[in-house]
Amino acid sequence: MKISLLFLLVLISQIIYPQGFPINFDSDSLRDAEKNLEKWNGKLIAIRGIVKEIKKAHQDKPYFLIELANENSEEKEIWVGSLVNAENKEKQQSLKVGLVIRVLGFFTTELDDLAKDLCNCNYHLIGMCILFEDEKAGFYAPPAWEQCEEWQNGIIVEPPLE
Repeated sequence: MKISLLFLLVLISQIIYPQGFPINFDSDSLRDAEKNLEKWNGKLIAIRGIVKEIKKAHQDKPYFLIELANENSEEKEIWVGSLVNAENKEKQQSLKVGLVIRVLGFFTTELDDLAKDLCNCNYHLIGMCILFEDEKAGFYAPPAWEQCEEWQNGIIVEPPLE
């Protein structure tokens, strides 16, 4: 009984998409998140957008602005802090303004002082997996390897519903 209940919880907590690196958050989602920060805080989201600006954060990790778009709405922007470590420094350096990328990470309202200074915002995305669309390659934070692999296989594991 416990095993089947656990299996059911795991099954309910993930969404399987037909293609790899799916997106579950766009400019309309961001509008909703701005009105309901508590509801979105801590949620695992995947975005697609264009890099508009890049700054340096802790340990020279990129902190970048992504423009999200929907076909039927105006663009919105979100800042992304990278958890990727120095082992992927070469890939980090290939992050350029104008690139179309996808990012999997956690939406959070918990910003340290540096992030607040860099983005002048009250939320951002902590990016664990970053995909360069043109190259079909990217980089990830080693502790998030399993989540990145699931995302590549079309699965986004959602946090349990409250």
